Amino acid sequence: MPASKMNKPLSSLDRDDNQVPDTGDHVDRSDGRVFIENVKIYHDLWKLEVEPMEKNVSWNEIPDYQKVEHCHFFHTFDSAGKAQTFCVPVGGHFHEMEVIQEPGKMPKVVCKSGPLKWARQKNKRTGRFEKVLVPFNDVDEHRHETIYLHSKQVETRKINSEATKLIGKNAALVQKPAGLDLK
Repeated sequence: MPASKMNKPLSSLDRDDNQVPDTGDHVDRSDGRVFIENVKIYHDLWKLEVEPMEKNVSWNEIPDYQKVEHCHFFHTFDSAGKAQTFCVPVGGHFHEMEVIQEPGKMPKVVCKSGPLKWARQKNKRTGRFEKVLVPFNDVDEHRHETIYLHSKQVETRKINSEATKLIGKNAALVQKPAGLDLK
């Protein structure tokens, strides 16, 4: 990339995503792109405002829900450059988030769901267990308003190609123990 394009603001680049290339090693991304350079990302931090949640504080089978105030934080990208879709878990639950990007404007973040948690569920067709999103409980549907805190331009983690080759070699050497079925 020409040096004249490197220092321009994000809006002036001929790209439709949130990344600015820089020099460095290969960076493989889960969306199929392979950058020959390091990638700098504009990371935003948001706070989900304090809201009461219904927490079961019972010590037996009879539910005893009490209101507990809490808040979450939401990072738009992780250190590997992957866009995040859930806020940080608090009190055993998290929320699905949506980033709304309008050209030339600050992005907006909206809390799309009530409280969620991951659960293991058996697939009826295949018989295998899958990780699925389920509601946190049956009584709580709270959502949060969001507050923008700050932004940073961060560089994704570098991938060491020699370490990747070594990990691949070692994985090929591992023998599956006899009689153990790993799925």
